Amino acid sequence: MSFRNRRPRVRAAVGGAALLATLVPATVASADSAAGAAGASPEAVCADAPTVTFADSDRIDPAFRTTVACMAAYGITVGHPDGSFRPGRSVTRQQMALFVARFLTQAEDGTLDVPAAPRADYPDRGTATVEARAAIDYLTARGVVTGRADGTYRPNAVVTRQQMASFIARAMREAGATLAAGSARFSDLESGTDHTRNVRALAEAGVLRGYGDGTFRPGNPVTRQQLSQFVVGGAGVQHEQDAWHGAFDPPEVTLPQRTPPPGTSLACDRVVPRGQREVSRAAAGEVLCLEPGTRGELRLFGLQGTAAAPITIVNDGGVVDIRARGAYAGIEIRDSSHLRITGTGVVSQCGAGVGESEQRCGIRISESGNGLTGKVRTEHLVVDHVEVGNVSSSGLGVHDKTQSRSWVQRNVAFRDLYVHDIGTEGHYHGSSKYTAGEAPLLDGVEITRNLVVRTGRDGIQVGSAPWNCRIADNVVRDTGRNGESSHEFGIIVNRGAACDVVGNRVERSPRSGIYDQGLHGQVIARNTVLDSGEVGINVREGNQSRTNPETPDFPRSTHVLDNRIERTGDEGISLGNAAGTDNRIVGNRLARIGGEPIRLRSGVSATVTNNTAS
Repeated sequence: MSFRNRRPRVRAAVGGAALLATLVPATVASADSAAGAAGASPEAVCADAPTVTFADSDRIDPAFRTTVACMAAYGITVGHPDGSFRPGRSVTRQQMALFVARFLTQAEDGTLDVPAAPRADYPDRGTATVEARAAIDYLTARGVVTGRADGTYRPNAVVTRQQMASFIARAMREAGATLAAGSARFSDLESGTDHTRNVRALAEAGVLRGYGDGTFRPGNPVTRQQLSQFVVGGAGVQHEQDAWHGAFDPPEVTLPQRTPPPGTSLACDRVVPRGQREVSRAAAGEVLCLEPGTRGELRLFGLQGTAAAPITIVNDGGVVDIRARGAYAGIEIRDSSHLRITGTGVVSQCGAGVGESEQRCGIRISESGNGLTGKVRTEHLVVDHVEVGNVSSSGLGVHDKTQSRSWVQRNVAFRDLYVHDIGTEGHYHGSSKYTAGEAPLLDGVEITRNLVVRTGRDGIQVGSAPWNCRIADNVVRDTGRNGESSHEFGIIVNRGAACDVVGNRVERSPRSGIYDQGLHGQVIARNTVLDSGEVGINVREGNQSRTNPETPDFPRSTHVLDNRIERTGDEGISLGNAAGTDNRIVGNRLARIGGEPIRLRSGVSATVTNNTAS
């Protein structure tokens, strides 16, 4: 089977110098920018690689840009249909199968063609994509993957660092590489396991390394950009041993159209006039331009784009000011998929990177009940460069109470938004009633670079989102103004969710700045939490998976890394994940803490090191 249409390939031009001679150790700086792998130099396997640019290449950590570009040049990663790479997303087991299958076929014969293989006997194989099934079958037949102890494959479970080491090591051996038994003694590896042997073998070969504190952190999830160092490091060893036959075969990445100058018109397929309040018909790939000026509520019903041809709703040539007094929502979305709503029709500066007085969002929503809602089988939604303010209920909310738990709501993203003066929650996505099994789960939630200020309840809340959830690089300030004690948090990972919370700035929350009562198994890293009325970062006992078979992989360990916490009414960090076997509280800086700087609740074990308190 071929993963995609073939194009002429260019054989990699490699020099005689071994890649291993040029490996440069990565500096361990943070939870995401440090894969713990060596920084692979491109002189050997990446020489003369064609340039591959993704729509979000500027968001790839500089430590990984070379290896991501090299991996893309070989077609081992093809990015997403919207032209993005999504560097910080955790890698799932079905995604890993695609990456490793491409690595193996490139190593052996310089193609991306995966031979047909017998159907793998995993009861949950059907939950993977068609493309991933072929890769899973192939890798199972080759012995690279073996499934879980209970006989399942779990395509949507995230891949940990030790698992990734085993997948790459097995693929390398299958492709003809020899890996010597390693002697590296990381302090946190379990003795005598296959994972440990593979980690040590790759460390010996120079493919990966541990962290500065002597740990490997085997249970940490692997992000897409971190994966690139495993792949390129492995390719370097293959090349050193004359077992790499890779040929450049870069993907055709379609980048989004650049924002035009102010006042110019986009190439609109249709204009939606200010008097039109409902759009229920659009062809896949259409650009629907909203006439600028003041208008009432906008209802988007039954709009079905595709991954390759999403439907775009954009302001055309000026600001669209939606004042929807008395309406349920300023923008109400139902039964729609592969839809983007963007305020970039004129030059837009919007979200966390801009001060409040400088916000210039192309679409503004105010005076309604909710700001923007997505219900009734709405998924594959992107909302960016939109302002939501002065609404009586929640700012933005995507969750579907009309469907059963058997339907999974996939891929919603909220980027560069200005959310302010909200009656209840700034963001409220997914159901908070996970244990009752009342609503669908979410797979793929991204909330990035939002400025969220002055909310009646929590600033950002996500529930029932066990897979691929990331809350990153937001500024959240002055939450919980209604005085409701159970809704006074800056960021809350609610029941049934497992969200990485990375790089946020949270200020002035009446209770906890970051509060996690979900499934755990995530990273809380590089956040700045200031002036919390109670606990700075509060991880409570979750463990809802014990009554929910949809998420058998949870609970998992929680890693609280490299955060800055100042001025709390009670503890700085409180950890209550008793089920986690590899909990970590590492590298945090705490100052002026009202209670214990770090508290482990009853029954909780964790590695606590390199933290400072003053």
